[in-house]
Amino acid sequence: MFPLLQFFIKKLFELLQSEKVSLYIKLLMLRSLFETGSRSRVYSELRDVREMVVENSNEEIRKIINSVFSEFNDRYVNTELSIYDNEDNPFYVMYQWWSGDESRLTEIIAIRKVAKRALEANPEAIHEFWKSYPDQDGIKKGLALGDIGESVYISLEDLIAVTKKSPLFEEYRDRIDYWQANKAEHADILRLRIPTENRSVTLKRILEDLSFLEKPIVEDVKMLKQPD
Repeated sequence: MFPLLQFFIKKLFELLQSEKVSLYIKLLMLRSLFETGSRSRVYSELRDVREMVVENSNEEIRKIINSVFSEFNDRYVNTELSIYDNEDNPFYVMYQWWSGDESRLTEIIAIRKVAKRALEANPEAIHEFWKSYPDQDGIKKGLALGDIGESVYISLEDLIAVTKKSPLFEEYRDRIDYWQANKAEHADILRLRIPTENRSVTLKRILEDLSFLEKPIVEDVKMLKQPD
């Protein structure tokens, strides 16, 4: 192995295993390294690096990748830490940790648990979630129905409950009243869907397809409860 490549791999592994590095940065590095389908020069060069990393340190990188994805549970699912206070881009972390499979209930429950914790203290996140639910005027103006509906992050029911406890309640009172009164009318679009801000394949899905992460032996087949 070339000395420079050996140095690069060593530093990469150190960053991916460091407790001082945020999960966002770790997932971003892995996404850049394992991104597929791009024709840009940068990604072409990273693909070559990835192939060398896999060729020379296959088992080690596999263990590190699994450790990085376990961190989501260790840092956020099994603790009381707020992902909003500890990650520069919490939405990116939650989305890339998901497999992109709507039938994996355990993943979605974990993500929604993390997304809901301390949400009332993070108005920017609440604003972001409400982008999926336009007000009545937005509906009348023909806002694309594809932009409406529950994302993987949080259910409409939980979003309403959290917003009512937050300083933003008055700002969203009319929208909350509208959606509570019209859930049945919009039942066909009020269902779990891939977040509209990024319909690309998630990092976990990429790494499962490349066999760096194992898919569950038995996948969840239940769907989340649909609105009444």
